[in-house]
Amino acid sequence: MLQATLLLLLLGLGAAIVLAIASRVFYVWEDPRVLAVADSLPGANCGGCGFAGCQSAAEAIAAGQAPPDVCVAGGFDTAQAVAATMGMSVKEKEPEVAWTSCRYGIGGRPGYEKEWRAKAEISGGGQLVDQGVHVLDLCRWFLGDFEEVAGIVATHFWDIAPLEDNAFALLRTGGGQIASLHVSWTQWKPLFSFEVFGRDGYIQVEGLGGAYGTERATLGRRDFQAPFAEETVENRREDASWREEWLEFLAAIAERREPLGSGEDGVAALRLARRVVAYTTAEIP
Repeated sequence: MLQATLLLLLLGLGAAIVLAIASRVFYVWEDPRVLAVADSLPGANCGGCGFAGCQSAAEAIAAGQAPPDVCVAGGFDTAQAVAATMGMSVKEKEPEVAWTSCRYGIGGRPGYEKEWRAKAEISGGGQLVDQGVHVLDLCRWFLGDFEEVAGIVATHFWDIAPLEDNAFALLRTGGGQIASLHVSWTQWKPLFSFEVFGRDGYIQVEGLGGAYGTERATLGRRDFQAPFAEETVENRREDASWREEWLEFLAAIAERREPLGSGEDGVAALRLARRVVAYTTAEIP
């Protein structure tokens, strides 16, 4: 019994020594600034910066291979936080995206005014909350938070007053970027059209599949001398976006983190919708 105990102790001691030696031999130094920079990034992993994700971007910034303002999604606030971590300074750039425009609508069906979406106590609003809230969220993703909001909501066809079947809005950020939108329950042929115009070109996205038509993205570049030219890509495969959103949501729960589209984003979009309605009714937002 004593021999067995001594043997186990010797084996444990030997394993500890081997692990200690291995930890020193195979030690890989990690720059603590990488973690600090990664904490300052939004964690969207959108790839807009040109890197595979926020971790890759953080490693590149810490290594001096990318500027502190490389994050497109985070905007100037994120750039300042990253620059402070790196002991650098950064200047605010002119907006790369000047404006966005979106039209989104459906035509309903017989009895549409009697469905749940037309009942304020259930839906919480009309078309501005039904489809419009997704457009508002999308505009925030591209332009950031809006300081000025103006709009009109109206009921043109469906007997759902005081809810609206159409909503029009103009929104402007503190940096002067503008978003315009029109969402409708009287778009007799379903439509989705989203445009992003910047300093060097534009992107137009159309269709959502099904009755909305084929999903199509068109890229155009500013060139005052050359003939107009565009590149168009069509997605004819099944739209997997809803499945991907659910997988992201489940992953966020498992990893105990905020999902890519957080509750704060949802609240911000609803607040914008409220401000549009308030502008129409001349109430204080």
